Amino acid sequence: MHDELTERVAQLEQQVRRGRRVSKVLIGLLAAALIGFTVGPVAASHLNVTSSDLAKGAVTTPKIKKNAVTTAKIKNGAVKNAKIANGTITRNKLAPNARGAVAVATVLADGTLVASRSRGVPSSAVSLQETSAFCFTNLPFTFRTAVATPLYHPTDEGNVMTKVGLPGIGYGAGDCVPAGGLEIATEINGVWTPHAFTVAFFD
Repeated sequence: MHDELTERVAQLEQQVRRGRRVSKVLIGLLAAALIGFTVGPVAASHLNVTSSDLAKGAVTTPKIKKNAVTTAKIKNGAVKNAKIANGTITRNKLAPNARGAVAVATVLADGTLVASRSRGVPSSAVSLQETSAFCFTNLPFTFRTAVATPLYHPTDEGNVMTKVGLPGIGYGAGDCVPAGGLEIATEINGVWTPHAFTVAFFD
């Protein structure tokens, strides 16, 4: 009887020790899981990813949030001509003081437009009217003002001038028919005389 009781007590002690080991294992697994859930997001939020960590071509345009790349985030000199596709930067994307002329025309004394020295002005829009009134009508663009410069020629004698006539402000293109465009009048030594010139249109 005494031996049976002793054996029974020994079995109970063994079960208790086994239960403690299982409990320790369960507690350890639970702790590891909790640490993983807690540390994971914290570590991700403190990642410091540099350019060397990214594979070439990994960051594409669809992956960049709209307006995420601002001027302050672009290193000076980082954007060069070779990195800009043709036609990407259009005129309306430039600041007004960076746009330059809307169109340019080079006109001979007989009213002929020199196409190779012109841009944006069709030959049909230029005509010589009156004595030295060069008229620009039906232009395919709008403009605010224009600047004209006489062309130099070795045979020129005296003072050559170009005068710009802008309609609607009291200095109009009165010699042009139809009116409403632009008139460039040329004179030599105070006498109305046709002369070659260039004119640039600005908006």
